[in-house]
Amino acid sequence: MAKDLFATLDLNLLRFFQIIYQERNLSKAAERLFVSQPAVSKSLAKLRHHFNDELFIRSYHGLLPSEFSQSLYKNLGPAISSVSDAINATVEFQPAELTGQLRISLSPFLIHAIGDELYKNIHQEAPDVQLLLLNWSSKTLTHIHNKEVDLGVNYQFGNSYKDVIGERLGKDKFSIYVREGHPFSNDSITPEQLSEHQLVTIINADWNFNESLVETGLKQRGLPATVSLRSELPSVLVNAVLNSDAMFPSSNFLSDNKESRLRKITLSIENDLDVFPIVGYFHKQLQHTKKQTWLLNHIKALVK
Repeated sequence: MAKDLFATLDLNLLRFFQIIYQERNLSKAAERLFVSQPAVSKSLAKLRHHFNDELFIRSYHGLLPSEFSQSLYKNLGPAISSVSDAINATVEFQPAELTGQLRISLSPFLIHAIGDELYKNIHQEAPDVQLLLLNWSSKTLTHIHNKEVDLGVNYQFGNSYKDVIGERLGKDKFSIYVREGHPFSNDSITPEQLSEHQLVTIINADWNFNESLVETGLKQRGLPATVSLRSELPSVLVNAVLNSDAMFPSSNFLSDNKESRLRKITLSIENDLDVFPIVGYFHKQLQHTKKQTWLLNHIKALVK
């Protein structure tokens, strides 16, 4: 008869295992668990003894999970979430009682535009939470799939993970930004006029990494697109515009975020290609949980 590994297992150790697996670093795991590193090391030793497996192997890049560890983590995720949901459903949700970390990945435009306000609003209701605002990267969907990120917010794009769902939170309309005193003085601009100017554009992983949408749009109209700078940091692009005659196709949230040094120009086109849905991406196991609903409502209030 196979050994019953569950009967003699201290269930508290499963939480330690889950966090160690996600962080691949004992110090970082200790920070998330609010315990000392020796306590994490001691728990890992108990797990290794219990499962008779190394679980994690030290390497130059951190802790690498063993084959058994990878299988265990994959199977444990849904089970731990189910237990968590069952327990939390019995109590009224109180943001003020939240502790630990809250990890949110935002597109570059949104982290620049609403990051400060989002922190203020969440900190006001959940003062004991450590908020991690992360730039959306090419690995963000994988982190959401692995439940290492609570919520990702980006413009709508194709998502290949079946266990990652998207919920529309709002929409964004793009405009063109130039410095005050720019030679182009009109309040609106056509694609033909835009193609005559140098552009600086944002790099937004999973949305426009290889080519900006304004480049694509101009080329589809048979117009040239001269892009002199691309960056993941809106602040870099804003500074470039302030010190040149370049134009910056950007989110309308930019002007709502105290960028008074820039002048906004309306992009005149015949359709709504300058309007983009803003979507929240999260693991399907978090759908309809009180905490996730609370978090989504905070984002919706800022991007409506």
